[in-house]
Amino acid sequence: MYKISYITDGQTTEYAFVFPFFQIADVRVAINDIVDNYAYNFSVVPNEDFSGGNIVFDIAPDPDTKLDIFRQISLSRTIDHQSTQPLDMEHLKQIAQVLILLLFVLMKSIRNGSMMRWFLIGIMK
Repeated sequence: MYKISYITDGQTTEYAFVFPFFQIADVRVAINDIVDNYAYNFSVVPNEDFSGGNIVFDIAPDPDTKLDIFRQISLSRTIDHQSTQPLDMEHLKQIAQVLILLLFVLMKSIRNGSMMRWFLIGIMK
């Protein structure tokens, strides 16, 4: 994990970090070991190529405040089926069997040189 730590001086409002990230939400800040500490208002200002950036506070944190800047990538996956409907595994199994059979027939046709016949049958239908 990428992590940069500072002890604040009560005057500095910008703290640099140098680690790659994909989106601003990946950059997290812990103030006195509390992540998303809303006692301080700050923003993440990324470099142009997201190889680092600055944490910019509206008001400098109190002196001797522990500041940790780190990367936490959120992993999520978008699904394209309706979660309210269960997948019918038996139906999926039947479809897979048909596809395997068609693949077998196609491979046999290629070996026998009868691909042209398959092509013409497909056009005529």
